Amino acid sequence: MSEDGSLLAVGPYEQGVVRVFDVDEKRQVAEIEIEALGGIPAFLSNDRLAVQEFLDGRTLSVYGLGDGAAEVEMTVELPTKGGALEISPDGSTLLAMGALKEGALLLDAATLEQITPVITTRGSDSRDLFFDADGGRAGWSSDDGSVTIIDTADGREVATVTGLSGDQLITEFTGDQSLVSASQGTGRAVAWTLGERSAIGAYQAVDGDVFNVKVISDNEMVTSIGASVVVSPVGQPSSPTVMRTFGPDTSFIIELVVNEHAGVAAVFASDVDDTGQEIDHRIHLVDLADLTDRSIVELGDGFVGALAFSPDGTRLAVGQWDGRLMIVDVATGRTELEPMVVDEDGCCLTTLVWNADGSRLHTGGSGGVLYTFDTSTWEKVSEHPLTPDFGLRRAWLVPGGDQLVVPSDGGAVFLADAMSGEPIGEPFIAGGIQLQAAVLVRDGTKLAATDRDGRLLLWDVATRRSIGPPLAGHEFSQTLALDPEGSLITGGYEGAIIRWDLDPASWVAKACELAGRNLTREEWDRYVEGDYAPTCPQWPAGT
Repeated sequence: MSEDGSLLAVGPYEQGVVRVFDVDEKRQVAEIEIEALGGIPAFLSNDRLAVQEFLDGRTLSVYGLGDGAAEVEMTVELPTKGGALEISPDGSTLLAMGALKEGALLLDAATLEQITPVITTRGSDSRDLFFDADGGRAGWSSDDGSVTIIDTADGREVATVTGLSGDQLITEFTGDQSLVSASQGTGRAVAWTLGERSAIGAYQAVDGDVFNVKVISDNEMVTSIGASVVVSPVGQPSSPTVMRTFGPDTSFIIELVVNEHAGVAAVFASDVDDTGQEIDHRIHLVDLADLTDRSIVELGDGFVGALAFSPDGTRLAVGQWDGRLMIVDVATGRTELEPMVVDEDGCCLTTLVWNADGSRLHTGGSGGVLYTFDTSTWEKVSEHPLTPDFGLRRAWLVPGGDQLVVPSDGGAVFLADAMSGEPIGEPFIAGGIQLQAAVLVRDGTKLAATDRDGRLLLWDVATRRSIGPPLAGHEFSQTLALDPEGSLITGGYEGAIIRWDLDPASWVAKACELAGRNLTREEWDRYVEGDYAPTCPQWPAGT
């Protein structure tokens, strides 16, 4: 409808026409014919109408309305096929959504010039568009149950919420930070708050995808950002002490592992040619001090799923994408163990970890079986089918060396004996979410994992119960590292590093500061077990 409510524009599907009606007189006042299946209208003012061709067209036109006709004022061709169109409250900005996951973009409503490049969207279709009251933020709902919020000044993603009901999901702002999402298909609605992203995680944006983060000393970390390896103070990758770029801008570093004891890092850089084909796969063995090459391991057309140094840093295990395992002598770069087939499933050795004394190497891939090898003979000593229907992901050796933490694509995390590979106790379950990496935190009392959507999941180790809902963080994350203070560091493909505060006492202090009160007794009975007690000593007890 127009701003004053006097006109209604209707774009019926598969009729190639948009009609404009006078609401008071209940009559048609204009008709706009278009070449596409249908048109999506949006009033820029009481007498100007934007029409986006739907699905099979890319044209966006603005029409002036008057004297019972619609005259074209301007027309542009969009880089995306039409899917949805929405105007900001002040009429200055258009949000155009491409059909069938073609992306979204922001346009200047006065000139139809692009404000942002095409923004990638989630799910297979996103059509419900919305702005907040002042037009500073906009967003859309997707059919995968996600809601994305962007800053309209530059198209930067502010937040992505996942896990909502995806069937015909619609969302609207109900306040500056408050939104409500409703699913027409399920009849459910969820009210939620767009809180500060730094509430328990300190964000830092970087220029490039972050695939790997490793903490190597009391005040240093090694990070892969795009095609570069950066050594910097912990949490400060934008202030490098040493940096090296591996290959051209089209390259990216998939795997980075370090052995501080030996002062060495292994870098798997995958170059991409102009056609997008990956070429020149190689592993660089470099000195941590200056990132210069000690040697290079040529892999030909091989692809790496995981890398792992032996505890003394003398050998490097290479898990390949074709299910084979090879061992490299770090001093010379020569192959000590020729590639041998480990996973009969023939794919993706993405789990690879040595035990504390280097006598055992554990590996596994898409077959979901954890294989254990004697590293003196390279004979297989055991195999444990942890999750046959799902692949294993990045494993981690628990400090002390007696246990492994092994996440899986199926949403389960296993503890296993670091000598035998045998599972210990029941797995931690995350409800079918594809997990990427997992570690124990808080002196082994809590388990943390990242999933495919870049969220952080937490469990209590003693009870195997999850702690709260998943925490939104990255678009995608496959790396976890612990800093000397016990905080968890993650990196994401969207170009950010997060330092998570995992101290429950800190959470309580921040919650008290935000709420400005204690829980009421009714809230305590609903959410907390045991006798009532004030959690915020600076505030009076609740009633």
